[in-house]
Amino acid sequence: MRSGKLSDIELNENVLSLLGKRRKEVLVGAGIGLDCAVLKIDGEILITSDPITAKCREPGSLAIDINANDIYASLGEPIAAEIIILAPVSSNTSVIKSIMEDAERRASELNIDIVGGHTEFTDAVSREIVLVTMVGKKTKNSNFKKPKAGDSIIMTKYAAIETSLILAGIMAFDELNFLLTTEELNILGNLSEMLSIKKEAQILLNSEVGAVHDVTEGGIFGAVREMCRGGGFGCIIEENNIPVLPLTKKLCAKFNINPLKSVSSGSMILTASEPERIIKTFKRKGVPACVIGKITDNRKIIGAGGEEIIDSEKDEIYKIN
Repeated sequence: MRSGKLSDIELNENVLSLLGKRRKEVLVGAGIGLDCAVLKIDGEILITSDPITAKCREPGSLAIDINANDIYASLGEPIAAEIIILAPVSSNTSVIKSIMEDAERRASELNIDIVGGHTEFTDAVSREIVLVTMVGKKTKNSNFKKPKAGDSIIMTKYAAIETSLILAGIMAFDELNFLLTTEELNILGNLSEMLSIKKEAQILLNSEVGAVHDVTEGGIFGAVREMCRGGGFGCIIEENNIPVLPLTKKLCAKFNINPLKSVSSGSMILTASEPERIIKTFKRKGVPACVIGKITDNRKIIGAGGEEIIDSEKDEIYKIN
């Protein structure tokens, strides 16, 4: 049992020595005794921050993905990240090292530098909490148009991708093998590759779209509510059109979770007046996409049954915590 920060030696062995430098925008990165990183970025700067608090097998990688996705959803390019790890006093430096190795691997794949942060053992938490702040730059002023009544709502990939990984991560190996088929286990093994929306964002740089939103906490329903509330419009959602993988249905059923209301990083929603063209481009680039609803001007979010989707529901994933 211990509390407080890592020693300088521990910090170097378990954090700093793992980090690479890739970006020309980073003038000063992470180091002992440095209070701030130094970046030089031209143009508009994007900043976002989000934690990983749920139980999962790869919190470092997931923390990088969900924050990078916020930048991608703004049609920007992520550049640098700061990562904070708060570990319970019962944890140890090997756990922190594993999280950092995981985070650095994903950051390297996405061409992002980890430039600083903080690591600490504390009795304020009962499991490891990973918080990332991400800095990016606007890559292009996209052809955004204000959504109007009749525009389609497009969704990429599948609902509850992130939820599937979290639920699978807390299940025993034998239990998971019993629940899922061999084919589903193979799909699950590659599901983490779907967590990034980088490809979708790159496609949209050359497309004419309306609102764009990353799907995170609250799932598809939560993302639709946020997009409509922020834009001052409403929608009708065709729930049966929302794609859910069979393995996701099985995992969610086991934990009594609605996959449409549970955390869904890896999926993007957007509005467009000509959805067929965008969907065709997505599919040509290997990104599943479909229309799940229509924009209305009455500011209500209506489900397929005609009932209004309640605005204050919390994410279903918290049923397992």
